[in-house]
Amino acid sequence: MGFFSYAPVDPSSPTFLEPFGAYHGAAVAFLAAMAVLIVLFRKRPREPGTERRVLGIPTIVAVSMVVTLHVCEYLSIPLHEFLRSLIPLELCAITLWMAVALCVTRRAGVFELLYFWAVGAVASLVFANDDGAGPDRFRYYQYFGTHGYTILVIVYFAVVRGYRVTFKSLARALGLLVVLSMAARARLSSVQCGPSCEGAGGVHPYGIDGRRGPTRRGAGPGPGAGIP
Repeated sequence: MGFFSYAPVDPSSPTFLEPFGAYHGAAVAFLAAMAVLIVLFRKRPREPGTERRVLGIPTIVAVSMVVTLHVCEYLSIPLHEFLRSLIPLELCAITLWMAVALCVTRRAGVFELLYFWAVGAVASLVFANDDGAGPDRFRYYQYFGTHGYTILVIVYFAVVRGYRVTFKSLARALGLLVVLSMAARARLSSVQCGPSCEGAGGVHPYGIDGRRGPTRRGAGPGPGAGIP
C-alpha cells in the first residue's frame, strides 16, 4: 500500500478515518478556519490582482488533485470502469467543476446553481465517505480538498462579491437536478457488466463485497492491486 493507493483502508489501521473522529475533525476544522479567514479579510481580495491569485491558486490545486485521482483510478481499476468514472454525473463531481467555472467566469448564474447543489459536498464532508483513507493516503487530502474547495468558493462569492440566491434560482436548480438525476440513472442502467463485475451482479466496480477484478496492470484480483 502506497500513499497514492486507491484501495479501501483496513479498519484496523491506526490511520483509518472514522467519521467524526480526530482526522475527520481536523480536516473540517481546517476548512472552517479558512471560511472564517475569508469572512475576516473579505475586503482584501478585491484589491487589484489579489483576487486572481486568491481564486487561481486553490483552483489549480483542486484540479490537480482530481487529475491525480483519475491517474490512481486508471492504475487500479479495469479500463471500462475507469472510462465510466470520467463521466461527471455524480453531484459532487458536477459541483466541483461548477466551482471551477465560477472562479473562471465570475457569473452569478453559475453561483445560483452551485449554491443549492453544493449540499452534496457539505453532506460528504459531514459523513466522510472516503473509504477510510486517513492522512497517510493522498485520497484523504483529495477528498477533503476538493469538497472543501467547492464550499469555500461559495463562501467567497457570497461574502466577498455579495452574490445572492432567489426562489427563482432554487426552482431552476431543482429542475436541472431532476434532469441530471435521470441522466445518471440512464447511464447506470446502460452500463454493461465487465470482467470486474463477475459474481457481483454488476452493481459496483468493486463488487458487492468490496473485491475487484483484474486491473489494468494485470496484477490480479484484490483491492488496490497495481497501485504503487
